[in-house]
Amino acid sequence: MTRLNSRSLDRWVGQGVEPPPNQVPRLGDGTAIKPEAAIEATGRIPGWAVPAHLPELRRLDFDLAGPGVPGKLPPTWGEPYPWYVSALDADGNEVAGIRHPDLAAPLATYAGYNVRHAAVGAAGEVVPMAGATYPFPRTTADRAAAGDPRPSIAERYADREDYLAQVRAATKALLAERLLLPEDVEAV
Repeated sequence: MTRLNSRSLDRWVGQGVEPPPNQVPRLGDGTAIKPEAAIEATGRIPGWAVPAHLPELRRLDFDLAGPGVPGKLPPTWGEPYPWYVSALDADGNEVAGIRHPDLAAPLATYAGYNVRHAAVGAAGEVVPMAGATYPFPRTTADRAAAGDPRPSIAERYADREDYLAQVRAATKALLAERLLLPEDVEAV
């Protein structure tokens, strides 16, 4: 994305062409939700690893009386900071951000985190930036046997060509929105 960002910046500064709009999750349009809601939504997916607890950042209260006045040490814990994550679609994939063809024509549910397995210790603790993939069932029968609420691959795509056509359409949409460079289309 670095080349894309620099080209958008060059066009904005040199030609006055506005860059593509920001794609971050927002409360106002419903694309940001509390993490608990995301966990509840994905917890119905067979095999989904639910965190033992969610990380929490809290304010520290130094009880400062004013500028230059020393506070108490150690500080006490204050209120937690509120935090949000991207809302999820029916498959459990994020709706905010740039919807790469892997999400627009999915074969799985993708998580941006993973949880530690009991065999390695600290079971259920969140491992950030080490994502997880939960493939869709291949057939309707596989879906029924697993109790998976997500449509199977066979229910989503008529055949391989149908899947590839949807990937191509998603790629062209990103190109049209200036979120993908023309030279990257074939690779995607």
